[in-house]
Amino acid sequence: MIRHLIIILACLTVAACADSKMSHRGVEAFVYQEQHQFVIEQKKHNPQQLQQQFKRVLAQFNHDMAATQWQLSYKNSAGKKAAQLLQATLQQQGVVSRKVQLQQVTQLNALLSINVDVYKLVTEKCPDYLFDSQPLRVGCAVESMRLKQVNNPKNLIK
Repeated sequence: MIRHLIIILACLTVAACADSKMSHRGVEAFVYQEQHQFVIEQKKHNPQQLQQQFKRVLAQFNHDMAATQWQLSYKNSAGKKAAQLLQATLQQQGVVSRKVQLQQVTQLNALLSINVDVYKLVTEKCPDYLFDSQPLRVGCAVESMRLKQVNNPKNLIK
């Protein structure tokens, strides 16, 4: 009899700890990774033209600059100078230096190849709360913000 009670108690404990669906807004999320590649080919290595091309590339990621991971591949010393110029520009834009990788690729056919990884998050939009006009939606903004903090696996502490 005691054995049966222990088994029933264990089953109830496990059932209570099981994950269950949360019904309030802001809990569901869709996380996906975007990968972009840009190839810069120039016969004459004009720094002003390079800077213009870099600005066009960076303009596409201004809203997600903190969530980007950059890999800059170059072939020769001219490509390395261009990569270092872009790396300095990225650091001025607020990208942490550990999120920018430089590497030499001897079989590259261009001056510079830029690979950008961005994690995107889509969550339900929580309505604004106005005092005395609508009921409080418990946890919506909290869950939404939590998901925005953990959407990029490379930002998590290992």
